[in-house]
Amino acid sequence: MKVLILTEGSPEIGFGHITRCTAIRQALMKVDPEIETKMVILSPGNAQKFLGDYLSDADIFDWHSSREQTKILAQKYDVVIVDSYLAPVSIYEMLSQQLDGKLFMIDDYNRIDYPQGTVISPSIYGDQILYKQKEGVQYLLGRKYVILRREFWDNNFKNINKEV
Repeated sequence: MKVLILTEGSPEIGFGHITRCTAIRQALMKVDPEIETKMVILSPGNAQKFLGDYLSDADIFDWHSSREQTKILAQKYDVVIVDSYLAPVSIYEMLSQQLDGKLFMIDDYNRIDYPQGTVISPSIYGDQILYKQKEGVQYLLGRKYVILRREFWDNNFKNINKEV
């Protein structure tokens, strides 16, 4: 399986989406090392400069504006994951149509009316966001879908007494 991950990050908007997408990539590789993943980052402030080797194999280009290039790139993948605060609904619609709904859209606050695919709201309160339920859209909401980096996967839980 081939998975394309589209996201964004810069000093101005932060690097949280890149971190979250890196965690998704780590999880995919753990589940099946044969899964091929590619991350493409829109980074006006050049995330590579700040994250260095951490993103050595990511492509950095404006996938929002370069729609034809984004469309051509997406054709090479079985699934596309988008984590964006900035991408317009038209990009999601283009990808959803092209991929026949094999599009995963990460959303923190019900930002837009998403097309066919899967909406993931990975915050602990994601299931409390009132998404307009739409035919052809699957919703994965709340704490069961929190995305954690590899560093947090195998931590032992500590029992903390309420009183000392």
